[in-house]
Amino acid sequence: VEMERKKELTGLKKTIKELQKEVKEKQEQLERLQVDKYKQDELIEDLHDEINELKNEEYEEIQRICSVEVSNKEDTSALKRQVKMLQKERKGHLGEVNSLFNRIDELKREVAEYDKENEELREWNDLFREDEGMKKTPAKKKEVAAVVQGVEGRKKKSVK
Repeated sequence: VEMERKKELTGLKKTIKELQKEVKEKQEQLERLQVDKYKQDELIEDLHDEINELKNEEYEEIQRICSVEVSNKEDTSALKRQVKMLQKERKGHLGEVNSLFNRIDELKREVAEYDKENEELREWNDLFREDEGMKKTPAKKKEVAAVVQGVEGRKKKSVK
């Protein structure tokens, strides 16, 4: 019986160490995800700044054209050509703005995925902390053993 208990205890210790290692890996992954999310938030902010800058440039160019005085027919046709050129540029800028908004939407989806993974990692972390608290008393050790057996049972089922 004593040998059997030692074997069980050794198995439990190995399982706990494996779980601790897995939790540590998940915590490191969580930290990396948080850094990625921060970088994406900065990128989104930069994209918004770039969009605003494009809008301001377009507005300034329109103001500049509108302030030109037309003195003769040649100036009028040159002005019309310039307006058409600006309209083409504007369409190009609108395409850029739309692609920037699409990229922002993409980044928001990625951030949502990171948030979901982040929540899963927090749950793992909470389970680990509960596990650490349970190891301190003999009654808690039995609870840990039951939890570990349940985890190992699930692992065996998933392997099959």
